[in-house]
Amino acid sequence: MSYKIADLYLKKHFNKTEDTAKQTTSADRPKTKPKDLNNLTGQYALELGFVVEVRIKNDSLNVLQKWDNSSYNVSRLYGNTFLKATDNTLKFQFSDFKNETADSLIFIQAGSKFPGERIPENIDIDLENYVGSYYSEELDVTYKLFIEENQLHMRIGFNESSKLNPMGPDQFQSSGRFYRFTRNDKGHISGFRLDARRAKNLQFLKE
Repeated sequence: MSYKIADLYLKKHFNKTEDTAKQTTSADRPKTKPKDLNNLTGQYALELGFVVEVRIKNDSLNVLQKWDNSSYNVSRLYGNTFLKATDNTLKFQFSDFKNETADSLIFIQAGSKFPGERIPENIDIDLENYVGSYYSEELDVTYKLFIEENQLHMRIGFNESSKLNPMGPDQFQSSGRFYRFTRNDKGHISGFRLDARRAKNLQFLKE
């Protein structure tokens, strides 16, 4: 069930068009000094755990959508706003610069905005804390979390496992699903809550 949730969300929100979307005017444009492309690169977590990686390929800014592994170049439209060359409804707006490096990103699709934040690099997390089985009474399903090749993975039953990417302390994402782990009074992991649009805030308890 949870595997299909992200697909439904993406089809509805990332592929839709809006006839009423307003064209950006010069008055609407953020008055920010254009930054060097290197100051924009990195991974950004969008709403509900979707992640994009911004990088430089052949001297151009390139975006990799982590949920479907599609990539494309974007060109500067104005300031620190970029436009996909083959789709003028798709924009990326970088902001909140700290030490000249962008800390926030807004993914704009046909006028709909999806804010995101930079994922810190070299997050120091003890993955062993998250290993175990987690049960959802609402879904009547058990998620098994384990470590493989120094990365946290999740498996449901005998299905293929998926990698959980750290986004911060007690926060992971995987293919459009966002996991927020909870702790008990002793500081031990007690479960997590799963967000994925139509199954938001689902509770899983550690067995």
